[in-house]
Amino acid sequence: MGDRRENWLDPGGGQGKNKIPGARANLDKWGDMAENFVWGQEWQLGYYKHPPLFAWITALWFKVFPNVDWAYFLLSQVNVIIGLASIWFLVKIFLSDRHALIAVILLELVPFYTFLSIKFNSHSIMLSLWPLTTLFFCHAYAKRRAVPSVLFGFFAALAILSMYYSLCLLAALFLISILRNERRQYYTSFSPYVSAIVILVVLAPHLFWLFNVDFLPVHYATGHIVSDPSRIITNTAKFAVAQLLYLLPLALAFVAIVGVRAIRRPQQLNLTGSKRVTIFGITFFPFLLTIGGALVLQVELSSVWALPMWFFIGASLLTFLGIDLITAQVRRGVAIIFAFQLFMLSASPLVALGMDLSQNRAWTSPRKELATYVSDVWHQRFEKPLRIVAGSKPYADSITFYSADHPSLFINFDFRISPWISAERLRTEGLAIVCLQADQSCLAEIDEQFRARGERITVHIKSRRSIFSDPDPVEFVIVLVRPEP
Repeated sequence: MGDRRENWLDPGGGQGKNKIPGARANLDKWGDMAENFVWGQEWQLGYYKHPPLFAWITALWFKVFPNVDWAYFLLSQVNVIIGLASIWFLVKIFLSDRHALIAVILLELVPFYTFLSIKFNSHSIMLSLWPLTTLFFCHAYAKRRAVPSVLFGFFAALAILSMYYSLCLLAALFLISILRNERRQYYTSFSPYVSAIVILVVLAPHLFWLFNVDFLPVHYATGHIVSDPSRIITNTAKFAVAQLLYLLPLALAFVAIVGVRAIRRPQQLNLTGSKRVTIFGITFFPFLLTIGGALVLQVELSSVWALPMWFFIGASLLTFLGIDLITAQVRRGVAIIFAFQLFMLSASPLVALGMDLSQNRAWTSPRKELATYVSDVWHQRFEKPLRIVAGSKPYADSITFYSADHPSLFINFDFRISPWISAERLRTEGLAIVCLQADQSCLAEIDEQFRARGERITVHIKSRRSIFSDPDPVEFVIVLVRPEP
């Protein structure tokens, strides 16, 4: 196998002629968005980590839009807009237009709807699906008609097809349904059973897939289970405290909008007991069920699990404090949110400076440049498209997104979790392997399986110079396995 070394610093203008891009060099730190694309273009009924919906949506989106960063960020914000619009209509079921406006704009102060929402993945898609599911549940429960019942079941199934954690939302809605005074009318109607049938019909292909792969995503999820009770208690407490910190800006803005006097002397809003149960349940049941489930199942929680959880917190504050909004308060709320957004926009250059000066490789790593280099070298060697890549995360994943060939990914060199790859495909289409020089497991795969089958290149690739700094080059070992006729 050949072995040579190269330096390749700039994909656009040769060595030493680096362009000046924006501050954000990559889609996201961990490569989740590239991974979404990897899965989506294979159109499977499920993947080894998660159900398939958000990957399918990613694939469909890029059937229309080009494979560039701004288009991916646009998808994430369309998702947020759908969620906020759903929340608006949901609040209006219980409160006035003014309440709905304040309940929605207050969410602009929660990181889940701003900084964290920019990454589109299995968690962030629930920013739209949880409010949509809840909206049609409320209509189905109140009206007990076919259309809202079908739509409730449909969006509930879509939420599950994005992440199994959405079962927590359905459990919360079930608790609401049996605590409301109208439970008898609801459960003696056809509505809940129509919804249940729709859920099962939509989930049926994925359930079939789950049985056939021996519940592969469930085995992956068990990786969050730990046997140390003290660790679980500590982690769960940190999760709860993190929620308070996430919601603190919203709470402060709420006080500024309605005034301390309005909080001390609340007015009684004209709401039935059932509506209060619904508002309270939508807001707090998912949180309580998550905490309880973590303690019982010994699951280690991540703060991002709360991403879709607090979409009704503004409506709850307005309801349970009995705030009857006046025009001046609404105007004050809009002004506060506008000032906050203007401040964040003004501060963004300082954030970019901090990211660059930190030399965080997650933001400055040459993922696009690597994709260009590997694709170019492959085309020069074999004069055919690159069809399969493998190697270190998130670099190999990023090649599938940024390369014009959009090759399939041989995940972890494992046929079981990459069912779209076969030994025959590897033989006839070849393979490009990209390993970080420090990734010993990836290098071991090269030595064990591909040492005698390809050309080995050691290359230093450099991300484009940013506004404030010049990132260091990253060393890769690349192996090109020739396709056989």
